[in-house]
Amino acid sequence: DLADTLRKKLELHRGEAQEDELEYRIGQVCEQKLEAVDQAIDYYKAILARNAEHAGAHEALRGLLEHEDHKLDAARVLEELYTRTENYERLAEILEIQLSEESDGYAQVELLKRIAEIHQDKLTNYEAAFHDVARIVMIDQGNDYIEQLENLSEILNNRSELVDVYKKVVSEVYDAELQVSFNNKIASLLQ
Repeated sequence: DLADTLRKKLELHRGEAQEDELEYRIGQVCEQKLEAVDQAIDYYKAILARNAEHAGAHEALRGLLEHEDHKLDAARVLEELYTRTENYERLAEILEIQLSEESDGYAQVELLKRIAEIHQDKLTNYEAAFHDVARIVMIDQGNDYIEQLENLSEILNNRSELVDVYKKVVSEVYDAELQVSFNNKIASLLQ
């Protein structure tokens, strides 16, 4: 079959300029003809490890982000690529995709921390960082996150948005002590 023929040809040309193109063709056959998408992802990953500029492998993985069954595997490969190439806008997008599939609160906070760091430190997009940290505070009301949120609010001069975040926390948190604490913060901000 075509995939086997291409694999044999690949073995003959390992380490040569044709290697990426042969692996890409095998990946395409695996993905489109054999429904062996996991194998295709492995081929695309190998190509991008050698050649971060390979448009075909990159676009194939971006296309797989639309397929529910393979979204996370493709996202993990693209995360490695965008980290290595310092493509921070795309990295933030990929982390958002991973976040959308994550149900564990701790893992969500870790992903949001990475996204916020990218927005704040790499892209200097303080507005996006504010919203990222606000999402963290909805999950975890730790003092570090609250302090970071308040610092970003000060940079952005958006006290009213900070009040809105705190009001939302009060409405969704069932700990009476936390509700009092956030109500006090709201009252202080509104003075």
